[in-house]
Amino acid sequence: MSPQLTKYAKRRELYDRREFRFGQIYIIDDELINLPASDRIGKRVTHHDRWVVVVSNNDENIQMLAPTVTVAPLSHRTDLKREFDLEIFKDSDCVKDDSLIILKAMQPVCKVDLRDHQGEISNDKKEELLALIQLYYGLSGDE
Repeated sequence: MSPQLTKYAKRRELYDRREFRFGQIYIIDDELINLPASDRIGKRVTHHDRWVVVVSNNDENIQMLAPTVTVAPLSHRTDLKREFDLEIFKDSDCVKDDSLIILKAMQPVCKVDLRDHQGEISNDKKEELLALIQLYYGLSGDE
């Protein structure tokens, strides 16, 4: 799978004045998201859109000159939950279907490619996500 990337003539075209916050949900073209295991074995069904949640939590998220932000893709396949996936719910987390945040597939994307801000996950899920990120990177102090 080789996505058709928009090519820009100048770096300035990548500048984005929006402020991206941890836990916000956006839509991006699905072809711009890498799901390595599914992509490599040819089992991935590519959709037009992919919902993602912002997982980076630093000043570059609001810095116009920083062209990327880190996101984790969502999946509506909650029956495939694995370690480091976080379940979120349509009743409380601004998603149209109960979903999984696939933390192991977090990746940088160009801010200008994010569209259609959908809201953000609940504060409780933000705390769970932060704890899961710490655990994923071995920063929790647990051994």
